[in-house]
Amino acid sequence: MKYLFLENHRDSYRLTEMCKVLRVSRSGYYAWRERKPGKRWNENELLLGRIREIYEKNRRVYGSPRITEALREQGTRCGKNRIARLMKENGIRAEVKRRFRKTTDSRHEYALAANLLIEDGYKGPLWASDITFVPTNEG
Repeated sequence: MKYLFLENHRDSYRLTEMCKVLRVSRSGYYAWRERKPGKRWNENELLLGRIREIYEKNRRVYGSPRITEALREQGTRCGKNRIARLMKENGIRAEVKRRFRKTTDSRHEYALAANLLIEDGYKGPLWASDITFVPTNEG
């Protein structure tokens, strides 16, 4: 993580100063830059591609449990926590569809309120607001 920070902020700050502040050696940073990605990193990249594929195929509503199950059905051995971690690190979340809530009943027998401004002959600017839905204890 520290080396990645150094890499990302190299244009803004001097490398020597950042290494002092983060208490890492410059040689360690350069060794990190030359190092090739490890086996686990490569596996995670492949797995992430399959996660995205399943996620998109299922209308972006699958979370980590369902994706884990789908991967296992395809024959991929993986843990649920690993899938959850990869999804979280890459901003993949199930999109929850909210159910429709009816908030207005226009077919009522109540009397309509009179427009008092028009009756008084008011000519100034009118300010209006609408409260479509206010939850109460009565429903």
